[in-house]
Amino acid sequence: QQQQQQHALTPVESLLGRSGVRYLLGMIVQVEEGKYYLEDHTAQVPLNLSQASLLTDGFVTENSIVLVEGEAVDGVLHVHNMGSPIVENR
Repeated sequence: QQQQQQHALTPVESLLGRSGVRYLLGMIVQVEEGKYYLEDHTAQVPLNLSQASLLTDGFVTENSIVLVEGEAVDGVLHVHNMGSPIVENR
């Protein structure tokens, strides 16, 4: 039997004061020229994409909705993996 892992989504505002890898769902926005943030209904956080792996075929652009795996350090979300949410049949 194949065992499936489950991960809880963390709201952006809950990153403050927490360590460790978190999973977030949000929209990529450019608040300042050349600075990208992940935004959800609670807050926004700057992104460090320098070590990010893209787990999606195609493109991730500004205003894309993405799933992000990363760790917040000093108020910046260091992205490990990022991709489009999985589409599921109803």
